[in-house]
Amino acid sequence: MKTSCIAGACIIACSLSFNALAFEIGGVNLPDKASVGGQELVLNGAGIRTRAIFKVYVGSLYVPQKAPTTEAALAKGPRRIQMNLLRNLSADQLVDALVDGINDNNLPADRDAIKRETGETVAIMKGFGEVKEGDVVTLDFHCSFPCSLTSAVFLAVFRLIGN
Repeated sequence: MKTSCIAGACIIACSLSFNALAFEIGGVNLPDKASVGGQELVLNGAGIRTRAIFKVYVGSLYVPQKAPTTEAALAKGPRRIQMNLLRNLSADQLVDALVDGINDNNLPADRDAIKRETGETVAIMKGFGEVKEGDVVTLDFHCSFPCSLTSAVFLAVFRLIGN
């Protein structure tokens, strides 16, 4: 992803909480808080993922407390990365958006270290089939230790929430 506010990881899950809206981007209203495993998280940042000239999704990151650096965002504790779809996508297009984000934000050695996990994630996301504009793809994850990209991105629960 070209936006740095997602802190170098593509992680997404569960439903939106009904808290006050904190942020609007790309026509998507994001709540200021979410809950993962019973722990309240705060919106750390969000950005629009584009492909060529098309807006694909709004990606947002929720963490236990505001994190100004990637290291802080990967510290011990749960996280949520959420993708609010801005257009209809085939399963392959959805996967391509994820893989492009991983490739754009990680060195080759880091990508090699998560090759198996990336393949598993691709299989799960292809199982969603076509996603529609307005769908929310989320990934909640828990780390009981400081997370690395390898561990954080793939200790997860995926959900697709359709309109």
